[in-house]
Amino acid sequence: MAILLGTAGGLAIFWVYVSLYRLYPELPLTGYIRAILGKWIGWPLGLLYTLFFIHGAARDLREGSALIISSVMDQTPLIVVSVVMVLSIVYVLNKGIEVLARTAQIFLFILAILGPISLLLLFASGVIDINRLLPVLGNGLGPVIQTTFKQTIEFPHEEVICFTMLLPYLNHRQKGISAGFAAVLISGIVLSFSTALNMAALGIEIADRSTFPLLSTIRLINIGEMIQRLDVFVVLTLIIGDFFKVAIFFYAGVIAAADLTRTKDYRKLVLPVGVIIIIMSMMISSSFVEQIEEGDILLVTVFLFFGVLLPTFLLVTAVVRKRLGSKT
Repeated sequence: MAILLGTAGGLAIFWVYVSLYRLYPELPLTGYIRAILGKWIGWPLGLLYTLFFIHGAARDLREGSALIISSVMDQTPLIVVSVVMVLSIVYVLNKGIEVLARTAQIFLFILAILGPISLLLLFASGVIDINRLLPVLGNGLGPVIQTTFKQTIEFPHEEVICFTMLLPYLNHRQKGISAGFAAVLISGIVLSFSTALNMAALGIEIADRSTFPLLSTIRLINIGEMIQRLDVFVVLTLIIGDFFKVAIFFYAGVIAAADLTRTKDYRKLVLPVGVIIIIMSMMISSSFVEQIEEGDILLVTVFLFFGVLLPTFLLVTAVVRKRLGSKT
């Protein structure tokens, strides 16, 4: 329920991004920051956004690499997995954002097949117990509202700020905007359903303690002692999702850096930024648990500022300036 309420907040956040995009359809985020606040304030803020995007890519790279090592490649050094993933993303980004988008379409088809198959196998295994979801609102609306404002609005909806760097490159703007709203809504529904599924299969306490609850849920599949240990389904799903999440943060950081430095060909910055992301991912935290704890703090501080507060301030400032200018 908190995820569904957070999705409503996510739609509002995306509306702020879209409103800024409609005011400055030819400029990325780092461009219209300078247009709204001026060069002396806008350029440093654009640099901070560049670091924000690179940091987001580094965090997701670390989490994806940790998942791969903990699940299927426990003897492989973390740096090796990170380098291989970044090199793959560097190759795709050098080919252009269109190639990344077409690659995402292919893998979306794969995920659309794996999801229903996993769901059917879970129900066939008899591990789903709807009673584990009861009682609904046993402690009232308070915990739901608290979780919504502290977590589910911020994550993952504030990360959609990355797409403010991609919107100016759309060929069909209105279709892109509609697809964005649909994506936020559908992702909220899918996340809510998968969370409920994890609780119905594992129980609230186990689901809450599990580092990767979906992986723990899929491990319960056992049909006739023949169909079992389908961890690869979840690992493949999470790796695909993490790959494209890192790629979007990566691309946003590169475009932001190219815009600030007036570099005509962003491809010149792809490899240097990739090296920075690898180094930063290794330095972010000493363990996965520490990274999760840091993430909880960043959600209500850094992500809140860059994902909600500053864009809202930019929108209000741009609207006021536009109205005052038209009156003048």
